[in-house]
Amino acid sequence: MRPKENIKPYVSADQSELIIKSDSKDNLNDVRDFLQSSISRPAITRFLINNTIDSSDFIATLLDKSEGNFMYLHYVLRDLDMENQFNLELKQLPVGLINYYHFHWRRMRNTNEEQWFNYKLPVLQSLAVAHEPITIGLITKMSGVANRSMVIQTLLEWREFLSVENIEIDKQMYNSYRLYHSSFYEFIKSLEEISDEKVNLRSAEEQLVRNLLGD
Repeated sequence: MRPKENIKPYVSADQSELIIKSDSKDNLNDVRDFLQSSISRPAITRFLINNTIDSSDFIATLLDKSEGNFMYLHYVLRDLDMENQFNLELKQLPVGLINYYHFHWRRMRNTNEEQWFNYKLPVLQSLAVAHEPITIGLITKMSGVANRSMVIQTLLEWREFLSVENIEIDKQMYNSYRLYHSSFYEFIKSLEEISDEKVNLRSAEEQLVRNLLGD
């Protein structure tokens, strides 16, 4: 669990605490082993071949840039797995998880700023404040984006940062979405202090409350 969480499991057995530091030798060895196993993924194998990258260079570069953070690797490797429309260059990847969030945020925003502010940012803000899985229907209400196809497009573009779950409502099953990791919420919240980003989680929270009261 993340260091700031101070939660002990409810078990009767003796408990002890093990601190795993990201830069420790054992953790870095685990990262190296994980990366070694990942190069057998078909999409990553194609990426290495198409970009003439030696597997040892691939492992060494991501070992350095991840700073021993497995969440960083989770996102970067899923990026490669999905072979999305962005040409990912290994050497240009940022160092560290928060910088990777910035990297992805900028490239998504810069693709089309009008779309970004009109519906992509409102959808992301709705996901950020919900803290629990929410359906596309609720996302449209909270974000004010009535066009479901725009909501779905945003969810697809950010799917590496989302967890998808099935929930039952009135005996029907619906896909519901939430942010995969709380550090991404913290990253979005940090952008509220930058006026140019136009992030307003307070407004999104008020909209969530209005919808809950209305339902």
